[in-house]
Order: sequence, then structure tokens, then C-alpha cells
Amino acid sequence: MVRNLLLLFIAVSMLNLVGCQNARYILKETDHGMVAIPNNFPGLVNHREKANELMQQHFPSGYEVVREEEVTIGAETSSHVGDFFSVTETHDTTEWRISYRRKDEGSGG
Repeated sequence: MVRNLLLLFIAVSMLNLVGCQNARYILKETDHGMVAIPNNFPGLVNHREKANELMQQHFPSGYEVVREEEVTIGAETSSHVGDFFSVTETHDTTEWRISYRRKDEGSGG
């Protein structure tokens, strides 16, 4: 019974983490913008597809990606305690940012 409750808790927690993190606007100007997508849980959710949707919504007549980069947005610390030792690790928390701009009307592509 306890094992089943623990598995249920872990499953719900994972769904909450995936559901809460998605592509989002960082900057939205008249001729350019930036969206961010999480770097974690690769393969579970297609964040890039959602980022493409946001850029398309911003510039329905077309956009071009100018730059992509990984950006550190914080740090995460975890501790592991054993019988004879304890270890504390800190890792950077990152996200992927995509800078884009309105596609020129005369670029023909």
C-alpha cells in the first residue's frame, strides 16, 4: 500500500513538473522577440514545437531565428546523506533561449 502511494506521488509530481514548464515569451517587440524552453525532460514533451507556435503567433507572415543559446537561470542544490558520509551537489539550472525576428517582406523565402 505504501509503495503504491509512493509510486502515485512520484507519477503525479513528474506530470506537474512537465506540465508547468513550457515554451514562453521572454521578449516580444514589434520586429523581434525571444522565447525560452526548458532544458530538462528531453523527449517527454516537445518544447521546441511549442516555441515554434509562439514565434508563428507573433509573426504570422514569417520569422527567422537569429540566435539560439543555453542560459543559466539559477542553481539547484541537493544533499545525499549516508551512514558514513554526506554529499552536497550544486548544478546550474538552464533553459534554451531562441531569439527571432520578423522575416523581411522582400526576402522571398
